[in-house]
Amino acid sequence: MKKRSAFIIFVILVLSAYYYAIEIENPVIIPIDQEKTIIQSVVNFRVIEDEHFIFPDRKAGDIKIFNNQGKLMKIWGRKGLGPDEFLSPKYCDYQNPYLIVMDWGKRELMLFEKEIGLNFKKISDYQILALAYDLRFINRKKILISGYKEGPDRKDYDLYFFNPENGKADFILTSHNKFDYSSQKEYRNEYDNKISPLGIDGYCDYIKENIYFAWKGKLRIIKINSNSGDFSCFGNTTNNYIPPHVTPRMLKLYNERSKEQISENRKMSFVTGIFTDERFVCLTYANYREDVDGWQTIVQFYTPMGKFLMEKILPGAIDTSTWPYSSFCYYKQTQILYFLSRTIDAEFNDIFKILKFKITL
Repeated sequence: MKKRSAFIIFVILVLSAYYYAIEIENPVIIPIDQEKTIIQSVVNFRVIEDEHFIFPDRKAGDIKIFNNQGKLMKIWGRKGLGPDEFLSPKYCDYQNPYLIVMDWGKRELMLFEKEIGLNFKKISDYQILALAYDLRFINRKKILISGYKEGPDRKDYDLYFFNPENGKADFILTSHNKFDYSSQKEYRNEYDNKISPLGIDGYCDYIKENIYFAWKGKLRIIKINSNSGDFSCFGNTTNNYIPPHVTPRMLKLYNERSKEQISENRKMSFVTGIFTDERFVCLTYANYREDVDGWQTIVQFYTPMGKFLMEKILPGAIDTSTWPYSSFCYYKQTQILYFLSRTIDAEFNDIFKILKFKITL
């Protein structure tokens, strides 16, 4: 009987390992044609039907749409304060047929509905006093937002659900828990010297009722049950990961607003995103590489319960931006990870490519 039980446990373990086997295929490369327009500054994009790519260009103040051959299909909007204009569109998310756009310049969250072709009609917009760093569209009445907002209990929060129809928020994660402090007082006391110099960006995604969140300054995934409010943490710091910390030099340069702070950041790793599927949670972080003068993205996969599965340096996933960004979109229907690679040629021109990574489970 004991032998049979041991055999059953062995089979379960083998099947479990097989079930969670993850492979990332070599990427298909889509060069982005910039003959008709120039991408000026993009940190977020999304994929819609027929594999069209939506790029909010925060510096140009417009939204650019390319097809799956990298050809420009449409430029939507322009820089300005008018009804069909943007100041600094930075983040977006799409769930057929709805698109949400966070305009940092206007401090507005805009909701659009896709019509025939590549046309989008604005349904509503809502003033967001604080900036958002990540968005996930769940439905028309529920948008998951990573960004600061004070709650009715006077506590600081950095993750909440937002209803664009009535402007109400349901709060999920306090700021002190985001930064791994035991109280709001402790987090506020440490904010200027130990948090702000590293950056406060946070990234989120969800699987059913569970929310997954990570702050850029620490390899730590917070799992939150949106029904009960219970949360737990997990994360695996490997040899590739260099934990960020505020050095005296970094703090001095940060307070002086010196560009030399860039050299200090390049000595550390920074979390750059998170995405989920029904069977995994993936965290991305970036390391600076001198040989390409850019940030190399590395991916880590976990089970939804938090068990570490694998880590992989994502080939070709380079971003030569000054700060560590990873502009990517995971399309759950096809299990494809799209990464926007940005490099510089010999004449110092930006070269943009979309890398398509098929993730097989």
